[in-house]
Amino acid sequence: MKQVTSVVKLLLLTLLIWHSPKAKSQTFELGGMLGGSYYYGDVNNEWGIMPTQVRYSFVGFGKLYLNPRIVLRGNIAYGRVVGIDTLSSSKWQRRRNLNFFSDITEFSGVIELNLVEDRTKGRRIKNRTIPYIFAGIGFFHFNPQTLYNDQAYNLTEFNTAGETYSQNAICFPIGGGVRRYITPNFLIGIEFGARLTTTSYLDDIPGRTSEWQDYRNITDPLKYRLTFGRDITDNRVRVPGGLRGKMNGNDLYFFFGVTLSYKRNGSFVRGFRGRAVSCPRFY
Repeated sequence: MKQVTSVVKLLLLTLLIWHSPKAKSQTFELGGMLGGSYYYGDVNNEWGIMPTQVRYSFVGFGKLYLNPRIVLRGNIAYGRVVGIDTLSSSKWQRRRNLNFFSDITEFSGVIELNLVEDRTKGRRIKNRTIPYIFAGIGFFHFNPQTLYNDQAYNLTEFNTAGETYSQNAICFPIGGGVRRYITPNFLIGIEFGARLTTTSYLDDIPGRTSEWQDYRNITDPLKYRLTFGRDITDNRVRVPGGLRGKMNGNDLYFFFGVTLSYKRNGSFVRGFRGRAVSCPRFY
């Protein structure tokens, strides 16, 4: 509920800024991106994107153009990431047989750098195709869960990692894309962005510091299955005190997709207003 309230406040603030007198001289852009999400960590750790582990994402954004090259952008994003050991090429992971999904809510700010000038003159567009790169900082909330008998369970509530951790973390968005004018005010594009994070718990597995709990001490059948995977008869990789994780370093996640936006041009755009007046001739 708090997250919804924050989103509403941010949208209202955006509308107030959009219609303020000072905003009339600025160049603004509002839009969204619809596409996929992916994660890299202790479950998905192979080069390339596995299509079977791609899920959906949506990013809403607002931009303020400081000049034709530099743009400030705020993002509100939502996406789901998953990891499934049985789809891995690693025999050790398939035996481990863990899986998770996590819904991510992100608030971030980035600086975009246009690689060519984004400038129009009247109805004429100087560069119709604009490639760009971006980098910034953000905050996100995640909630690792798993399905068992068609019911979702929060892994943090069962302490399957064997330790407590925060479900809020900092991210550092980096990436790039290209957008293209379809009219002087509407643009379409594609974008790919990675999020470096400050947590290794996105998948409920804190990397190579994670150890298996002693399964002989867990009497709750549900916690047993959520902690040790679905195949509880195969304990070759579940040695108490042995490695439960695989990767060093923090987890990453990715948002990518197609963007559509509306741009209102401001002061630095060299446009023409009214009818042109010709100087009289004296010869």
